[in-house]
Amino acid sequence: MRKGEVFLALAVVIVVAGVGWVAIMAQQPVGGSETYAEASRFLFNAQRASDPVEQEALLQQAVVLYSRVLREYPEHVNAYVKRGTAYAALGAWERAVADYNAALRLDPTCSEALMQRGIAYEALGNARGALLDYEAFLSITEDAPYGGRLTREREAIQHKLGTLRQQEQVAKAP
Repeated sequence: MRKGEVFLALAVVIVVAGVGWVAIMAQQPVGGSETYAEASRFLFNAQRASDPVEQEALLQQAVVLYSRVLREYPEHVNAYVKRGTAYAALGAWERAVADYNAALRLDPTCSEALMQRGIAYEALGNARGALLDYEAFLSITEDAPYGGRLTREREAIQHKLGTLRQQEQVAKAP
Protein backbone atom coordinates (compact mmCIF):
# COMPACT_ATOMS: atom_id res chain seq x y z
CA MET A 1 0.00 0.00 0.00
CA ARG A 2 1.33 3.41 -0.96
CA LYS A 3 1.74 6.20 1.58
CA GLY A 4 -1.27 8.15 0.26
CA GLU A 5 -3.47 5.08 0.61
CA VAL A 6 -2.70 4.85 4.32
CA PHE A 7 -5.08 7.68 5.05
CA LEU A 8 -7.72 6.21 2.76
CA ALA A 9 -7.38 3.00 4.76
CA LEU A 10 -7.91 4.97 7.95
CA ALA A 11 -11.04 6.50 6.45
CA VAL A 12 -12.37 3.03 5.60
CA VAL A 13 -11.69 1.83 9.13
CA ILE A 14 -13.42 4.91 10.56
CA VAL A 15 -16.45 4.69 8.27
CA VAL A 16 -16.94 0.97 8.75
CA ALA A 17 -15.97 0.60 12.39
CA GLY A 18 -16.39 3.97 13.96
CA VAL A 19 -14.36 4.80 17.01
CA GLY A 20 -16.65 3.92 19.85
CA TRP A 21 -14.28 5.71 22.23
CA VAL A 22 -16.82 5.84 25.03
CA ALA A 23 -17.50 2.13 24.59
CA ILE A 24 -13.75 1.45 24.61
CA MET A 25 -13.41 3.30 27.88
CA ALA A 26 -16.17 1.20 29.43
CA GLN A 27 -14.49 -2.06 28.37
CA GLN A 28 -11.04 -1.38 29.71
CA PRO A 29 -9.57 -3.53 32.48
CA VAL A 30 -9.08 -2.23 36.00
CA GLY A 31 -5.29 -2.62 35.72
CA GLY A 32 -3.59 -0.59 33.01
CA SER A 33 -6.70 1.50 32.51
CA GLU A 34 -4.83 4.80 32.41
CA THR A 35 -2.48 3.58 29.67
CA TYR A 36 -5.37 2.02 27.75
CA ALA A 37 -7.40 5.22 28.01
CA GLU A 38 -4.41 7.27 26.86
CA ALA A 39 -3.86 4.96 23.88
CA SER A 40 -7.55 5.25 23.03
CA ARG A 41 -7.29 9.04 23.11
CA PHE A 42 -4.35 8.92 20.67
CA LEU A 43 -6.32 6.64 18.33
CA PHE A 44 -9.40 8.85 18.65
CA ASN A 45 -7.38 12.00 17.89
CA ALA A 46 -5.58 10.32 14.97
CA GLN A 47 -8.88 9.46 13.36
CA ARG A 48 -9.82 13.13 13.45
CA ALA A 49 -6.47 14.69 12.55
CA SER A 50 -6.39 16.46 9.21
CA ASP A 51 -2.60 16.67 8.98
CA PRO A 52 -1.17 13.35 7.70
CA VAL A 53 2.09 13.79 9.61
CA GLU A 54 0.26 14.46 12.86
CA GLN A 55 -2.09 11.56 12.15
CA GLU A 56 0.77 9.11 11.64
CA ALA A 57 2.52 10.32 14.83
CA LEU A 58 -0.68 9.85 16.85
CA LEU A 59 -1.21 6.38 15.42
CA GLN A 60 2.38 5.39 16.21
CA GLN A 61 1.93 6.59 19.79
CA ALA A 62 -1.32 4.62 20.09
CA VAL A 63 0.55 1.49 18.93
CA VAL A 64 3.26 2.06 21.54
CA LEU A 65 0.73 2.50 24.34
CA TYR A 66 -1.47 -0.45 23.34
CA SER A 67 1.71 -2.55 23.19
CA ARG A 68 2.54 -1.46 26.72
CA VAL A 69 -0.94 -2.54 27.89
CA LEU A 70 -0.55 -5.90 26.13
CA ARG A 71 2.83 -6.56 27.77
CA GLU A 72 1.15 -6.18 31.14
CA TYR A 73 -2.24 -7.70 30.19
CA PRO A 74 -1.66 -10.17 27.32
CA GLU A 75 -5.29 -11.30 27.38
CA HIS A 76 -6.75 -7.84 26.76
CA VAL A 77 -8.90 -8.49 23.68
CA ASN A 78 -9.83 -4.85 23.06
CA ALA A 79 -6.21 -3.70 23.18
CA TYR A 80 -5.37 -6.19 20.40
CA VAL A 81 -8.33 -4.98 18.34
CA LYS A 82 -7.52 -1.30 18.80
CA ARG A 83 -3.81 -1.77 18.14
CA GLY A 84 -4.82 -3.68 15.02
CA THR A 85 -6.97 -0.73 14.00
CA ALA A 86 -4.01 1.61 14.44
CA TYR A 87 -1.79 -0.73 12.39
CA ALA A 88 -4.45 -0.88 9.67
CA ALA A 89 -4.66 2.90 9.56
CA LEU A 90 -0.87 2.96 9.14
CA GLY A 91 -1.14 0.49 6.26
CA ALA A 92 0.58 -2.28 8.26
CA TRP A 93 -2.09 -4.79 7.26
CA GLU A 94 -0.14 -7.93 8.19
CA ARG A 95 0.43 -6.62 11.71
CA ALA A 96 -3.23 -5.68 11.93
CA VAL A 97 -4.23 -9.22 10.94
CA ALA A 98 -1.86 -10.65 13.56
CA ASP A 99 -3.52 -8.52 16.25
CA TYR A 100 -7.04 -9.44 15.11
CA ASN A 101 -5.98 -13.11 15.14
CA ALA A 102 -4.70 -12.71 18.71
CA ALA A 103 -8.00 -11.11 19.77
CA LEU A 104 -9.98 -13.90 18.13
CA ARG A 105 -7.87 -16.59 19.83
CA LEU A 106 -8.88 -15.01 23.14
CA ASP A 107 -12.50 -14.37 22.14
CA PRO A 108 -13.70 -16.17 18.98
CA THR A 109 -16.95 -14.18 19.09
CA CYS A 110 -15.31 -10.73 19.03
CA SER A 111 -17.36 -9.20 16.24
CA GLU A 112 -15.17 -6.11 15.90
CA ALA A 113 -12.05 -8.27 15.39
CA LEU A 114 -13.86 -10.29 12.71
CA MET A 115 -15.05 -7.18 10.92
CA GLN A 116 -11.67 -5.46 11.09
CA ARG A 117 -9.78 -8.58 10.02
CA GLY A 118 -12.14 -8.83 7.04
CA ILE A 119 -11.24 -5.26 6.08
CA ALA A 120 -7.53 -6.08 6.46
CA TYR A 121 -7.86 -9.26 4.41
CA GLU A 122 -9.64 -7.29 1.70
CA ALA A 123 -6.83 -4.69 1.69
CA LEU A 124 -4.30 -7.53 1.36
CA GLY A 125 -6.19 -9.00 -1.59
CA ASN A 126 -7.47 -12.02 0.37
CA ALA A 127 -11.07 -11.84 -0.83
CA ARG A 128 -11.92 -15.33 0.45
CA GLY A 129 -10.68 -14.53 3.96
CA ALA A 130 -12.61 -11.25 3.92
CA LEU A 131 -15.74 -13.03 2.77
CA LEU A 132 -15.51 -15.60 5.57
CA ASP A 133 -14.92 -12.93 8.22
CA TYR A 134 -17.75 -10.73 6.97
CA GLU A 135 -20.13 -13.71 7.01
CA ALA A 136 -19.03 -14.60 10.55
CA PHE A 137 -19.45 -10.98 11.66
CA LEU A 138 -23.01 -10.86 10.28
CA SER A 139 -23.83 -14.19 11.90
CA ILE A 140 -22.50 -13.16 15.32
CA THR A 141 -24.26 -9.80 15.27
CA GLU A 142 -27.51 -11.14 13.81
CA ASP A 143 -29.36 -11.20 17.14
CA ALA A 144 -27.70 -8.10 18.57
CA PRO A 145 -29.94 -5.12 19.26
CA TYR A 146 -29.89 -2.81 16.29
CA GLY A 147 -29.34 0.88 16.23
CA GLY A 148 -26.57 3.37 15.77
CA ARG A 149 -23.11 2.10 15.08
CA LEU A 150 -23.92 -1.62 14.82
CA THR A 151 -26.62 -1.00 12.23
CA ARG A 152 -24.22 1.11 10.14
CA GLU A 153 -21.50 -1.53 10.46
CA ARG A 154 -23.85 -4.34 9.46
CA GLU A 155 -25.10 -2.37 6.45
CA ALA A 156 -21.54 -1.58 5.35
CA ILE A 157 -20.43 -5.20 5.75
CA GLN A 158 -23.51 -6.51 3.92
CA HIS A 159 -22.63 -4.18 1.04
CA LYS A 160 -18.97 -5.31 1.07
CA LEU A 161 -20.08 -8.94 1.20
CA GLY A 162 -22.33 -8.45 -1.82
CA THR A 163 -19.50 -6.80 -3.74
CA LEU A 164 -17.04 -9.59 -2.88
CA ARG A 165 -19.56 -12.27 -3.88
CA GLN A 166 -20.07 -10.53 -7.22
CA GLN A 167 -16.32 -10.33 -7.76
CA GLU A 168 -16.00 -14.00 -6.87
CA GLN A 169 -18.67 -14.89 -9.44
CA VAL A 170 -16.96 -12.82 -12.12
CA ALA A 171 -13.62 -14.49 -11.33
CA LYS A 172 -15.21 -17.96 -11.70
CA ALA A 173 -16.89 -17.12 -15.03
CA PRO A 174 -15.14 -18.47 -18.14
